[in-house]
Amino acid sequence: MMQEYANGYDLAVLLKARGKIRQEEARIIIRQVVQGIKDVWSLGIIHRDMKLANILLHFPEKPELETLTKAQKKAFLYQVDLTRANFQVKISDFGLSTILDGTNTNLSICGTPLYSSPQLLKKRGYSEKVDTWALGVMLYEMLVGVTPFHSFEMKDLIAKINDGRYLVSLDEPICIETCLFMVQCLQMNENDRIPVEELAEHPFIAEQLATNPLTPIDAHSFSLDMSKASNHLSSASQSNSLMTTRFDDTEIKDSDVILTTKASEQVKILLSQLVNSSNFAAADFDIGSSTYFNKHYDASMMRQYQVDAGHQSIDELASSMISDLKQNHFEQTG
Repeated sequence: MMQEYANGYDLAVLLKARGKIRQEEARIIIRQVVQGIKDVWSLGIIHRDMKLANILLHFPEKPELETLTKAQKKAFLYQVDLTRANFQVKISDFGLSTILDGTNTNLSICGTPLYSSPQLLKKRGYSEKVDTWALGVMLYEMLVGVTPFHSFEMKDLIAKINDGRYLVSLDEPICIETCLFMVQCLQMNENDRIPVEELAEHPFIAEQLATNPLTPIDAHSFSLDMSKASNHLSSASQSNSLMTTRFDDTEIKDSDVILTTKASEQVKILLSQLVNSSNFAAADFDIGSSTYFNKHYDASMMRQYQVDAGHQSIDELASSMISDLKQNHFEQTG
């Protein structure tokens, strides 16, 4: 098998050299990976082994990298600013890929467990969205330094995925767009994962928002809104108590965010924070022209809450919106 030349090792080496990768740099990397995997999917191919070690880096304006020693090349990766450098990512190792033609429902189980979707691990039918799950794992690993669900024992790994919660703790402010991308890729149910056609328009990587800085999340407000939406807890202190049972050996900072693979309410809450932020408003982005926002965010509904109901805070806005959605669901199913 032949593949294009890449002179900058791979994302696994980059992460090892740095320990963690900044959100703005990860954003550029993921944008290119999404463009590549969409081309793969358009051919009816599922990669099935998407991971950092299979994403190669190439710096076309740095031919001197060919002559550097391993130590020198790793030193280059440690210091290069990927928000300024001209680089390309290349998806490699198609040894486990397969063609999905709509008739092969009994697909084999393969891939690297730490990046494998629940459907792969549990030997159930799956689609190209196994690669979408892996995208979420890759982003999390670049930012945090480890995969969101990790264990040396398969049974324990599956148990952690079944629990569904994962902690996002960074050395920089955690951003809404980052959480949104991870949440929409790391959904337990394949049908809840972001569709292929919406990936490129996601706020985290959309070309229209490429020059707009990422938006820091209000972690406290998000935690309260999730508690209200889930209707499990009534106070932030109870929420913290519950969360520490899953992360009992981890110190949880006030700025940390806990996400889950099971609560669809997260998307609405995160979007309400994003669209109502001054940072997003400054981007002058037309929500109505985006397939992504048309599907996941009802702008007219949010404006109605703001103008008619007089809600001012994000948590009031999200809670009222979710309450109405639940009421509509009850009326339709009752």
